Amino acid sequence: MKRSTPLRRDGDGARRFADQRSELKRTEIRRATPATGLPRSTLKPTRQRMRQRSEARSELMREVRVPYIQQLAEIGVGCEIGMVFAEAGIDSGCTGKLEGLHERRKRSAGGSLLNHANLIPACNRCNGHIEDQPGEVRLLTGTALVLREGDPEWELMGRRSDRYGDDHDDAEAP
Repeated sequence: MKRSTPLRRDGDGARRFADQRSELKRTEIRRATPATGLPRSTLKPTRQRMRQRSEARSELMREVRVPYIQQLAEIGVGCEIGMVFAEAGIDSGCTGKLEGLHERRKRSAGGSLLNHANLIPACNRCNGHIEDQPGEVRLLTGTALVLREGDPEWELMGRRSDRYGDDHDDAEAP
């Protein structure tokens, strides 16, 4: 049985429930230091602030990538990943709309922001399915959607080639 108030002794020694909360002493538990026992000043913050995007990268996004997405939208390009999924027997719930670009070689792995061969028009559902299940997608579609180090196209999809202009000669055409 759950009790909402603790037992107390009456003047005659009988145990009874306390009816008024004001009689109970309630204090907050305060810690001088975190549970580790170390002073707060020596602890590193658990979260780090995200690094701001460099001006050079912001410029690339504004001048090349955003206009590329707008150009694709103007000519009516939709999600191209849904067709690949359908052939592989994957149900992602594709909407068919262009909502962003999927990167075959991720930026975190040194992937290109500009190389059109690295960028595939995608809806959020298809792109989300690839992000959530990259191993399954790679197993069923090969390197069409997910690249890993050692694949033949790995170096061509890297951002190093963006700096030297080696891989996006078709920057004007989608």
